[in-house]
Amino acid sequence: MNQDTTGRHSQSILLAGAGGVLGGHVSRALTEAGHQVTGLGRGPGNGVRADLLDRDALLRAAGGRHFDTVIHAATALRRPPMRHRACAPPTRCASPEPPT
Repeated sequence: MNQDTTGRHSQSILLAGAGGVLGGHVSRALTEAGHQVTGLGRGPGNGVRADLLDRDALLRAAGGRHFDTVIHAATALRRPPMRHRACAPPTRCASPEPPT
């Protein structure tokens, strides 16, 4: 975390989905607040390019970098998240029990 000339603390933030509708607004607000935002996604405008559903690719792409905060604002995915992939129709998957 860095301190700017006004005494505010600036963070290095990794923002998944920075190129999307929601992520674009979040990125703009964070940048205007003085934070350093690095986009994470498949598109060429991202500082860290990787498929959000590929754990190994994410680790390779972000390897060696440090971020104070990670924000997940990705809303459109090309394929369902891992926990839903084994649930092919017409099979219904049971939801996990909520923690007690």
